[in-house]
Amino acid sequence: IPVALINPAGGQTLCSGQTTAISFSSPVINTVFNWTVNQTNLTGTSPSSGTTIAQTLSVILPSVGTATYEVTPTSNGCIGTPVQVSVNVKPIPDFSAVPTQAPICSGDATSIALSPSLTNTNLTWTVVQNGVSGALNDSGTSIIQVLETTGFDVGNAIYTITPELNGCVGSPISVTVIVNPLPRPSLTGGNICVDALGVSFTNYTLDSGLNDTDYTFQWFLDGVLQNFSNGNTFIASVAGNYSVIATNIATGCVSSSVFATVTSSLPATSISAVGSFVFFVIFFINLLSEIF
Repeated sequence: IPVALINPAGGQTLCSGQTTAISFSSPVINTVFNWTVNQTNLTGTSPSSGTTIAQTLSVILPSVGTATYEVTPTSNGCIGTPVQVSVNVKPIPDFSAVPTQAPICSGDATSIALSPSLTNTNLTWTVVQNGVSGALNDSGTSIIQVLETTGFDVGNAIYTITPELNGCVGSPISVTVIVNPLPRPSLTGGNICVDALGVSFTNYTLDSGLNDTDYTFQWFLDGVLQNFSNGNTFIASVAGNYSVIATNIATGCVSSSVFATVTSSLPATSISAVGSFVFFVIFFINLLSEIF
């Protein structure tokens, strides 16, 4: 009477899409092995015969699948006792990623929602950043990180998110976040001249250093927005603390406020000179030498 020795005797645990590797042997020569199978929540099982069960099993989501193979050994017309071996098949997790902000401006936070299809799925990500800072490897169900450009050019952060559940790893998804730089205006303070009543008779031109083709501007005097001041320069006729905010027309990114001080001064009202006796003596000698 043949017996069936199964390896591995305790069965197998697989991830969906993997292939079984169960082999049979017997101390009785010329033993033939036939098996039947009962499966739950699986595809890919089938009854057959041979010395190895190599079947690719896939779970019907969302539950774990099981397959119980019953193997019967036969040799020279003698049938041995059937033995059973079980295979547990775990689902492969997946998820969706929804970036709600792309591109963003430097200093803004990403907002990427991650939605796993199976409960208890662990989502981890790695990131490669180009021309930005603030992107970090982490895990969770949302990616909220403040990114800043490190130069004057557009940067990006490429997040690669991988799902894992019960040791089964799903297919990763990559999400690229574009980060636009902020405008960088600059100002230099100056001086205006005023009369005794404080009315200016010279002005000072504040220059943002940016063009008015790609940017719009808001100018402020002592924190108060100045009307009709959307150009890249501003004529200051009053002393005070001036500031400007620039907005990139194409990206909508807004600069931080840049400040400069314009001072005022009164013109001179008189001039005086002080001479000396030596000066007049030298002047008189030079004059005589020219005459004679």
